[in-house]
Amino acid sequence: MMLIRSKCKLVKMCGVSVCGSLGMCMYSTESVVASLENGVFKNGDPLSSVSPILNQWVEEGREVTKLQLEDLAYRLTQSRRFTHALQDLHPVNITPCCNMMLELYAKKGKYEKLDRLMQEMKEKDICNASTYTIRLNAYVVVTDIKGMEKLLMQMEADPVATVDWYTYMTAANGYRRVHNFEKVAEMLKKSEHLARGNTRRLAFESIQTMYAIIGNKDEVYRLWNMCTSLKKPNNSSYIRMLSSLAKLDEIDGAEKILEEWESKYANFDVRIPHLMISAYCKWGQFDKAEAYIRRLLDGGKQLDGRTWDRLACGYKAGNDMEKAVQAMKKAVSKNLGGRRPDPFTLVACVKYLKEKGDLDLALEILKLCIENSHISVTSYGGLSSYVHSETQGGKNCIICKGFVKLFPGK
Repeated sequence: MMLIRSKCKLVKMCGVSVCGSLGMCMYSTESVVASLENGVFKNGDPLSSVSPILNQWVEEGREVTKLQLEDLAYRLTQSRRFTHALQDLHPVNITPCCNMMLELYAKKGKYEKLDRLMQEMKEKDICNASTYTIRLNAYVVVTDIKGMEKLLMQMEADPVATVDWYTYMTAANGYRRVHNFEKVAEMLKKSEHLARGNTRRLAFESIQTMYAIIGNKDEVYRLWNMCTSLKKPNNSSYIRMLSSLAKLDEIDGAEKILEEWESKYANFDVRIPHLMISAYCKWGQFDKAEAYIRRLLDGGKQLDGRTWDRLACGYKAGNDMEKAVQAMKKAVSKNLGGRRPDPFTLVACVKYLKEKGDLDLALEILKLCIENSHISVTSYGGLSSYVHSETQGGKNCIICKGFVKLFPGK
């Protein structure tokens, strides 16, 4: 694809004349970067310099923009050509590219490669605050507390590694994973001390959630009061607080917060009623859950299938499969907001109906699922075959290639 540009501003970068940010380059970014990338790989030597290839490109009258160099750097990093990316393209903004690779390695569990790349970044002096945060999170994921503590000490001593409220929240999460709640509380105090500026309320709400996880009710309420004193709470604030109180099994407190929200909200957010319905189900208060749903409907509120799906999950957890089936039928007959019904609850309902001998209702529910695009054709086929089969609950029934596994009934 050919693009026309009227002006070109040349700057020096990596010993190569490259176009600045004015106008557009004569070739599309994709074609330029692809051609340069091919030239690099044809070279064959992963340790040789890429600068001669770039210089030849420019000497032939073609131009390279900073954006294209950054794109090339990212591709080289993805292709493990770290020497090219780190050495030859160092003046461009290579750090975000490397950080993306660090995140990828962390997600894939490739920690040796992660450490190798991070060491190269340190040697090239291109680490930034995000680099350290990514590694800190990686330590937390594998509960390497010694590694986390060592890196945290390095970050506290290194001016490049910005230590803020999120840093200590990450460390608190690490200690939470090993149930060291004393250290969690210590990290949360440090995190709260560093909460400032526009992110202050977000920090307080995050800290509040962590206190709920470790069961500290007093701190949850203290942080809530601090949040509400900073700014009028929004729907997200109420969601966090209700989630915290649900974790603490604070029924009365949750109902008071719900009443406060109902008296103040500017925009109805169905996530809040959904939270309360799930909480009521968790607490075994199904009558309250159903009464709340009726009150919402009587008040003209629009509820979708997710409301009934939550109720079905609650009844299934409470081993009331008759009501779980009724709620699931309502759920799949409505819009689920782009989501699917809870697979374990759906399969439990189908299994229950099959064992009960009510195949018609089981198939009716599945038909509603496929008609409303709640499950895939493959899942529908697998579940329908199970309903029609002679397979009983005492045998393993693996449905839909991993859609969900139906384990033996007891």
